[in-house]
Amino acid sequence: MKNHKLLGLLSIFAAFSILLTSCSSSENKASEESAPPVTKYIPTGKYVINPQYSSVNRFSDGLAAVQQNGLWGYVGVDGKMAIEPQFDYAYSFTDGKALVALGSGEDAKYGFIDKTGLFTLNPTFDDAWFFSEGLVSIGIRSGNKTKYGYVDSDGKYVINPQYDASYGFSEGLASYRVGDYDTGKWGFIDKTGKQVTPAQFKEVTDYKNGFATVAIESKVKGQTVLRYGAIDKTGKYVINPTYEAMGSYSGELFPVKEKNKWGYIDKTGKYIINPKYTSANSFSESLAAVCTGTYDELSNGVTCGYIDTTGKIIIPLQFPTAADFSNGVAVIGSGEYDENYEGRKYGYVDSTGTIIINPQFDSANNFYEGRAAVSIGTGDSVRWGFIS
Repeated sequence: MKNHKLLGLLSIFAAFSILLTSCSSSENKASEESAPPVTKYIPTGKYVINPQYSSVNRFSDGLAAVQQNGLWGYVGVDGKMAIEPQFDYAYSFTDGKALVALGSGEDAKYGFIDKTGLFTLNPTFDDAWFFSEGLVSIGIRSGNKTKYGYVDSDGKYVINPQYDASYGFSEGLASYRVGDYDTGKWGFIDKTGKQVTPAQFKEVTDYKNGFATVAIESKVKGQTVLRYGAIDKTGKYVINPTYEAMGSYSGELFPVKEKNKWGYIDKTGKYIINPKYTSANSFSESLAAVCTGTYDELSNGVTCGYIDTTGKIIIPLQFPTAADFSNGVAVIGSGEYDENYEGRKYGYVDSTGTIIINPQFDSANNFYEGRAAVSIGTGDSVRWGFIS
């Protein structure tokens, strides 16, 4: 979290849903808000809220943040405005509360509202993240530095601001950084603020299924490079940091990159799927998106599909982009980007490989609560709506 500049970027939940390698650094790992439990849903592809907003966030607790005329408010699943646009930033509800901001840039102040639009925590923080496991990371600025700690839902400090960055709790632990973005190191604390793992890693991810991916700096042929491994909740390595990149543990496998190719290992470090892919995601709903080919300067040149945990191809590699499965469907792309990074369209495929919504949108996101954010147009003319 780099003050709220990162959250300003996150407000564009309306980012292209393309396949990326699963490895994520501490500064980008939280680029998605926590997903709700999986529930199967059969989409229709019909608009339930017509494209009319310049930016949106996903539905949660029956509401979605939308930007209109430069301000953010919230709409219900029926498309009616439930909380009038009045905030400079607004994000999805988590734990029954939504993060909002008044003001912009360094002058922004962050607080939390309930579903009626009333503040539960007044906008007094210089930065904030999202509630997770009953606590929220907040930032307090002093001079040109911001320190992060945690408050509960009543605004009471549980962990005093003392870290240079911290994101939020996952499986009882939160990452924290000591030092600046370029030279700082990451470790983990528990909910009392006790240091579980000292700050020693260059990058970390949240804990998922008992493990966190971490990276350390290493010398290879005289050059400093990052090497990735995984630790358990005591901070002990279960996978030594020897890989070029690594994704989160899911489906009892880690995606790893070695000699510029991606494959999958189990938690003992044994290859279950040999490295042969250009990119590979962690498993979601028993399938993982993988790509072969070579990316060109426009991100064309690859074909993507889905494999199961044995490495069997379930959906043939045929799409130029493929995203993780969520609620039984996944976003896939069709067509190539032109020099303006336009021309590719997005639709949806189910777990059998059947295209259930033809590629027709300029951007598309996962389904939450029976709604998916999609856009038409590009640049200043982009407009977002929701399909069922």
